Amino acid sequence: RIEYADGEEIAKGAFGFRRLSTDGKYVYLNGDPIFVKGYIRGAAAHEHGNDAGLPEKDFYRKNILQAKKFGFNLVRFHSVIPDALFLEAADELGILVHMELRLPNDIYDNLSEMTSAGEVGIENDDIERIIAENYEHPSLAVYCIGNEIKGADKERIEEICHLIKRLDPSRLFTDTCAWGKNGRPYIDIDIQHMGYYFPFGRHSEMFADTDTLTVACEDKDVPISSEGENCFIRRDVSFDVPLLAHEVCHYTALRDFRVLREKFRKSQTPEPWWIGEELKMIDAKGMSEIYPRMYAASKFFQFECWKTAFEAIRRSRILGGFHFLQFADTDRYENSNGVVDCFDDENYTKSEDFLKFNGNKILLADLGNRQFYGGEQVVFPIDFSNFGNDGIKRADLVFTLAEDGGEICARGNLPNVDIGKKGIYEICKITLILPDSDGGKCLRLLLKLVADGRTCSENDWK
Repeated sequence: RIEYADGEEIAKGAFGFRRLSTDGKYVYLNGDPIFVKGYIRGAAAHEHGNDAGLPEKDFYRKNILQAKKFGFNLVRFHSVIPDALFLEAADELGILVHMELRLPNDIYDNLSEMTSAGEVGIENDDIERIIAENYEHPSLAVYCIGNEIKGADKERIEEICHLIKRLDPSRLFTDTCAWGKNGRPYIDIDIQHMGYYFPFGRHSEMFADTDTLTVACEDKDVPISSEGENCFIRRDVSFDVPLLAHEVCHYTALRDFRVLREKFRKSQTPEPWWIGEELKMIDAKGMSEIYPRMYAASKFFQFECWKTAFEAIRRSRILGGFHFLQFADTDRYENSNGVVDCFDDENYTKSEDFLKFNGNKILLADLGNRQFYGGEQVVFPIDFSNFGNDGIKRADLVFTLAEDGGEICARGNLPNVDIGKKGIYEICKITLILPDSDGGKCLRLLLKLVADGRTCSENDWK
């Protein structure tokens, strides 16, 4: 704002500096590569109300602080322009924002929009207004036209791109989250479905290659695949902009409905209808006594699914990030997709465990299908995904392989490992002989990087 004092004109206000750029693999923030770790808000199915009854900006601040605590660095607003107070909180706390260009009160309808031949409903005047209203927020990083737009008019998309780049060249632009054909020349980042499978067994490499993009990137003029006589041919799909995995890790779990009911009552917020119905169903099925164990088992398995998928994403040599579905539970239906509940509180998963596979410096082991014979010699490639800025260049790699009860089967130490490079790279291979066993046995592999007596990265696998 402008003030006048003693005849002088004084400008006052909050501001921030940041510079966004890309190469063929990563987004760069102020010259440093980042691995985009986004989570989704906005569209009704991925949103939750201010159930704790906080002041509005505090509601946004709590969500952002919790997400950062769990390692996320970007919020994708699915088919929504974020509230100005959210952007203020994002500016102050330091998290990037991806917005999709929608008009106020324009309700997203996935089914109709995916079958509408890619109609782009936003007009130039609205785009200019949205940019003018949000330009001052340094947290705003990505303009996107919308979600899963199929077959959009190329000329209209390019017109929008040129308009945005003329008005605001400081941000990144992409046309659609998923379903864009390969090699679009006007985008700064690409976001694609990488397969709605579980990345294990036959699908263990789904984040490591482009096979699952065969449908999403299809182009009738330049087909990605074709069938011949006793053969199938697939064109190579390559990217010269960062590729993000679209809406990953949609793994649901049970909720602790009794605890939720108490939280809604304590906050004096009307509880969702489904809480009472779920509790009645649990009682009717005679599961009240065992439900705490069911809940714990469900959340444990959900965590293992997240861990498996996040690590497969971080091992990928083609991905520069992801959008996670989703960080916070919705209060609109009963399934738990979130890491935190619909009050943005931790409920089962702890941030220190989640950071082992969603922090900036991640140890990764490729364990195949994790099932082996006693006495077998195995080789585990060990990768390091490094996007940290702590200045540590070298560390000792320490590992142990132990039985569930704690007895150590193997251990080792590789000193002075180079961990100063940014990106994803292999740091070693561990070859070991598994212990003999008369029956099934669970082992735990623990890896640590230790520098100057301090653990700077740690991960483990059963």
